Formats: sequence, C-alpha cells, structure tokens
Amino acid sequence: MRRTTLMILPALLLSACGGPSGPPSPSTPEPVAATSGTINGTRVLAQGTYQFSFTPKDGETVTGSAQIAKAEVRNLSQGKADVKVCGNVKTNGDLTATLTLDATGSMSWNDPDERRRQAGHAFAKRMRKQDMGAVLSFDSTTQPSAGLRASYLWQDFTGNQGQMTSAVNHATFVGGNTPLYDAIMDASDLLKATGKTNTRILILTDGEDNASVTTTAQAIEYANQNGTPVYIVGLDVTGKVDFTVAEDIASQTGGLFQQTNDPSELTGMFDKLFNSAEAEGCLELNFTETPPAGTVVTGELAITLKDNGKKDSTVVTPFTVTVR
Repeated sequence: MRRTTLMILPALLLSACGGPSGPPSPSTPEPVAATSGTINGTRVLAQGTYQFSFTPKDGETVTGSAQIAKAEVRNLSQGKADVKVCGNVKTNGDLTATLTLDATGSMSWNDPDERRRQAGHAFAKRMRKQDMGAVLSFDSTTQPSAGLRASYLWQDFTGNQGQMTSAVNHATFVGGNTPLYDAIMDASDLLKATGKTNTRILILTDGEDNASVTTTAQAIEYANQNGTPVYIVGLDVTGKVDFTVAEDIASQTGGLFQQTNDPSELTGMFDKLFNSAEAEGCLELNFTETPPAGTVVTGELAITLKDNGKKDSTVVTPFTVTVR
C-alpha cells in the first residue's frame, strides 16, 4: 500500500504545480483587415493615367469594411509609375444589372465551348435575394424584343437564380453581326425604368460594333444621362480585335473594362465584376515614364489595408494595362 501511495504523489504534485496535463490548445489566428483582393477592371482617364477598381476579401468573402491606407507599384514590366488612392472602399448596396451577351457569329470560333454560358451561370449564382438581374442577347439577325433596338430580352429583372440561369442558356447562341452601341442603349433604358441606383450594364462582346444605328458618342451620352455605367468584357482569341472604343465607353460612363483571349477566364472576370458591385475602392496609376503606345505593361499593386479591431494587412494583386 505504501508503494502505491508513493507513485501517485508525484503526479498529484505536478498537477498542483501547473505541470503538463495534455497537449496545448492551438492559438486562434489574429484577424486581419483582408487576406486577399481583386483588381476588377480598368478605366482610362488620359494618356498614361489609369484607374483600377479594387475589392478587398477575407478568404472568399468580400469585405467592405477594410480601408486602403496606402498602395505602391511593384515589379512593373516597363516604364515607371506611381499609384494613389482615388476613392476608399465602400459598399454599393443592392445590385440591379443587365447581363447582355454577344450572340454574334464570331462567337462560333471565339467561344466554341460556350464558356460564356458557364460565366453567366456563375454570375447568376452570386445574385443575392435583394439583387435583380435581367438577361439579354444582341446580334443583327435576331428580331429584337418589343421596344428594343437590337436586343432580345430573355429574362426581365428577377432575383431568382434559376430563372437567370435558364435565360443565360437561351442567350448563348450564334447569330449575326454586332450592334453593340444599340444594345447599350437598350440595357440603359431597361435599367433606368427600374428606378434603382446601383445599376450596371454588364456586356460580353467579342468584336467591334458593325451594325448599330447609334454612334459611340450617343451611346456614352445616353448611358450617362440615365446613370447606367457600362462594364465590358472583351473576348478575342484572334488577337486582332481593336477594343479601344469599348474601353472608352466603359471608362467614360464610369464602368470598367477587362479583356482576355482565353474563354476559360470569363468566369473569373464576371466574378470580379460582381466583386466590384458589392464593394470597391479606387486606385489610380500614373506613368511617370510612359512606354510606347500599344505596349502591354504588367505589374503588381501592394495595398495596405486597415480595419477596426483587426491587424493591418498588405495584399498584392497583379494588373495589366495596354498603353494608349
């Protein structure tokens, strides 16, 4: 009995003195202002001056509370540039958008696997209960819907994701030429009629306008009068399409422009457009030594973010601009 008692005593003494009683609990990571961020598109202000929409994220979730403390340019491929904050992060409220899809003949070789359909589905799945979306297609051979110039309305404004997805399926076909400017005016009319404020014309196109009655200037003026900024994704697998005018339309209406030659990137681009609709800040890149016109310049923005009760964080996001 004495031996057993002697063996138990050391364990009791260790416990009383705070000795090891099991593996330590893992520490909870300190929350940070943001863990990542996305550059959602560009606006051209002048030669050598570009604006970026930036959205901070915590994991996969957009965070509108993080604020931009500072930003700097890193790893610029050509030229020299600096960056400044042209608008801090703010949430944009309920989204009311037209998803306007190019259904012209060139889609048969620019997007033979209908990746635009997948992108449209992904966009629809991000729609929240308070958001509303309409789906249209445009080409020169399909009879427009009543009251529209060049677009067919497959789904009027709805918050139903299933209805949006079904409409995207119908809107992704191959038709005639490209009445882009007329389609912009159609979408602008529909959005103005809703009376909403956070309205956006979201357009996917793979070509230059060759079928509109409307001019570029008229489309820009109309969108601005109606308060309907134009967000354009340009798809060009040939590398021959001149998207300068499309970029100007997006820039001069307060929207954003993105361009790709890879249809598999469309889903990610549509995702960034939704990010910008939820919350975004503005960063302005100014070249101090500008490369020649037509030069594709790549780089990174290192963005330091602050948020109440959280540790400051720095996220690094890549960007690409084509010098004008």
